Amino acid sequence: MVSILIRQNPYVVEEPQYRYIGERMANEIAKAVGIKNTRQLQYLALDVRDVFYYPFVQLKPKENLIPQLQPIWDIVASAQRYKENMAPDNATVANRELSESAAVVFLTSVLLKLKQENEEVYNKVVEALENPDIEKKQREQEAKEAQQKKEGQKTRQQQGSGQCQTGIPQQIQQIDKAINDAAARSINKVREFVETEKEIERVINMIKTAGKQAGVHGRSRLDQRELEQLALNAKVRELLKYLSETKILSIVASKLNKYEQQTPELTGITKGSKLENVLPSELVYPEEELYRRWVEGQLLLYEKSKQEKKMIYALLDISGSMAGTKELWSKALALSLLIKAQKFGYQYCYRFFEFETSEKVCIPPSDVEKEFITIASKGVGGGTDITKAILKALDDLKGVKGVMKTIYLITDGEDQIDVKQIADKLAETKSFLISIMVEGDNPSLREVSIKYFSVELTPQGILDIVKV
Repeated sequence: MVSILIRQNPYVVEEPQYRYIGERMANEIAKAVGIKNTRQLQYLALDVRDVFYYPFVQLKPKENLIPQLQPIWDIVASAQRYKENMAPDNATVANRELSESAAVVFLTSVLLKLKQENEEVYNKVVEALENPDIEKKQREQEAKEAQQKKEGQKTRQQQGSGQCQTGIPQQIQQIDKAINDAAARSINKVREFVETEKEIERVINMIKTAGKQAGVHGRSRLDQRELEQLALNAKVRELLKYLSETKILSIVASKLNKYEQQTPELTGITKGSKLENVLPSELVYPEEELYRRWVEGQLLLYEKSKQEKKMIYALLDISGSMAGTKELWSKALALSLLIKAQKFGYQYCYRFFEFETSEKVCIPPSDVEKEFITIASKGVGGGTDITKAILKALDDLKGVKGVMKTIYLITDGEDQIDVKQIADKLAETKSFLISIMVEGDNPSLREVSIKYFSVELTPQGILDIVKV
């Protein structure tokens, strides 16, 4: 197949790693557009990917290509022409994953626009991508031109009789214009995608590091396809815009950094086998005696106070009345509580609820990406049953021992709850309830809550809750 770019090593695109990347990208494009995943499509995807990845690339002269390949040249050239508009501040340069994603979004958008608006040009592009003989024809032309030069004849360009210069100049101009227009109208989509994907990684990194490594952004553990789907999800974009405008997560992370986790205090001396707590004086014994004292649990140890383990359990109302700013603020609070859990090593679990309650999810400290997807993309709708949601959470907490368990209920529901049943269950499970009323009031919830907030939808409102 034929690459449009001039490469120092023209055979690099046939190396296994390049082939794998090209096949994966082309597969996504082919599925979205409804065409075959061909080697020429893979070459095109790699060419556009490299346009985004490298600061500068050089295209082969268009007049050196056979007419069938010239629409492919136009697509690659348009990617180069609008690169700065699609990826401001060289956002994709030297970023392999983002370059691949941007190339997939760009090519999918251009091909779909051509398919919907200019069937004639679209068919010419598809014909070039699916023609198995196109490489052979290009090689034959290159060989013919090389022979002409060798024999001292004028080149095709000098003669003015090249295939791209005669017979169909108007048609060539129409193809150029159609592809350029499709590319120009894809700029905003690609730019929005690039900016969204970068913001997703920034937010995930902030949650994972709990704000302790400001300015350092590692690659998330989401795969490329998951990031692409997230970046194109309207719910996710809406939440990211809200987080960016309010700077809530940055503020929470910054404030939490002022509070350090309490370290265990030395309370005395005891006997046991924990070598990490052994008194230095024990190390003077001969090896055999030291080993005996360790086996029998007779080593003198520093006795340390035990740190109390804690759990944050978020109940997030997604009923229809939460739509709009309430939903965004509540998700921001749920993510802020996750930052708190990450920083201090707390367990973090959550359920969504409306009239029904979703399955419980507990997030391991090292793996927050998947749940960010769930929280960010979750929609709202339905009625509200607060009592059922709280009882479900308390059932989850029945068998949890040796942990301080706090349920954070985030809702705008004003329905009367079963105060006695919930109070009894809270006592039975030794759990605490913190209720956050989002622009409302619920006196029955106030009765059973250790803390009760009736909040305004501001960053300060979230800070007041997170600091508890």
